[in-house]
Amino acid sequence: VISSKQMDANNIRTWFRNNGSFNRDPSTGNSGFEWPKASGIFARYASGLWMGAVVGNDTLIAIAEYDYEYLPGYINSNGEPQGKDDSLYRIYKFNKNDVSSYDYVHWPFNQGAYADSNGKPLLIGDQNMFYSYTDGYPDAHGNNAGATDPLKAQILQTNWSFLAPSSYLSSVIFTEYRIINKGSLPWTKCYFASWSDDDLGDANDDATGCDSTLNLAYTYN
Repeated sequence: VISSKQMDANNIRTWFRNNGSFNRDPSTGNSGFEWPKASGIFARYASGLWMGAVVGNDTLIAIAEYDYEYLPGYINSNGEPQGKDDSLYRIYKFNKNDVSSYDYVHWPFNQGAYADSNGKPLLIGDQNMFYSYTDGYPDAHGNNAGATDPLKAQILQTNWSFLAPSSYLSSVIFTEYRIINKGSLPWTKCYFASWSDDDLGDANDDATGCDSTLNLAYTYN
């Protein structure tokens, strides 16, 4: 039921999955964020979406790290998760000018994928990706760091990148999360985080830092 595809239009080649995971190679379980592309050098081992909020009297969380509390699909109007066994709830990807590709022709507007003013798939970058997933399945909440009831969040994720060979954009992938509370109660004290296990080459000599003025985190040897 889990779909996996790579963003690989520019200097980065990395994996995305519709269970909240990214940067981890789904076939080997090893580092999947290769930069520069085709170099055999990897900068990140695994990453994922974390979120949490107070809902009523409970603190509920959903996480993706080495075990994943999200599955493909959506939450219906009755608050029930749907779609994890539906092959249409997968990752869709197309490249610029590739208007005959299967994913372009079948772009999932009904799942929330963006359309342009002509009703065609919206071309944001040179490569574009979309998928819908949710933490709404109770049986998926088995991570030892989580294991709460679901938040009943629906996540519409759009990724895009640019070729831009002479620009800093050639080493950037953009991600937008549209996160919708499909439950019956509001979320308060709500936090979202992009969790990452960075292995910059060898995993034994890494350090991390942040620049709060730039809202920037970084890893170095």
